[in-house]
Amino acid sequence: MAYVCGNDFDLQSLDSTALTAGYAVSGTPELGELLLPPRSGVNTPSTTRLTTLHRGTLKISYGNEEIVSVPNGGTPCPPEPVQEPEATVGEWTAPFDWPVVAVHLHLLPTGQLLSWGRVGEPQIWDPTTGEFTAAPSASMLFCSGHSFLSDGRLLVAGGHLSDHHGLPDANVFDAAARGWIAVAPMKRGR
Repeated sequence: MAYVCGNDFDLQSLDSTALTAGYAVSGTPELGELLLPPRSGVNTPSTTRLTTLHRGTLKISYGNEEIVSVPNGGTPCPPEPVQEPEATVGEWTAPFDWPVVAVHLHLLPTGQLLSWGRVGEPQIWDPTTGEFTAAPSASMLFCSGHSFLSDGRLLVAGGHLSDHHGLPDANVFDAAARGWIAVAPMKRGR
């Protein structure tokens, strides 16, 4: 079966009501219906574009009557698109164990992931090796707020003291150094 591309046909209708036209490309399984909208002005036809996929003659019909028959140009298709590398498009893998429940998860500028939950040490996951590395923090980071700074470091404000009580701690994670830096605390806990 040969496919063709760029075979655009503009169908026009001067009817004041919408029409349903049938189409078929002779000698192929390609067929269907097109809804042609009503004209857009008294002498301004509506235009509907149809692009055929197969080589052959395009036949347009209304009701049981063929109203036009025109060969398509057989314009060749462009080459198949190049398959993108997995690193560009991503992929799904089988589930695997994670050392913490990743309630908080951050994609670092290094391409690694930093995660932490209510229990356990923060973890850095390297998707290229599949390995986890602990990144201990002096603060309990669960329930903190966080935002990346313009230099790519992660600011983490607050943390968990108890239910309904937050820490005033403020920490910055430096992905290049793979470590935490304590900064001036907030006036109140978050």
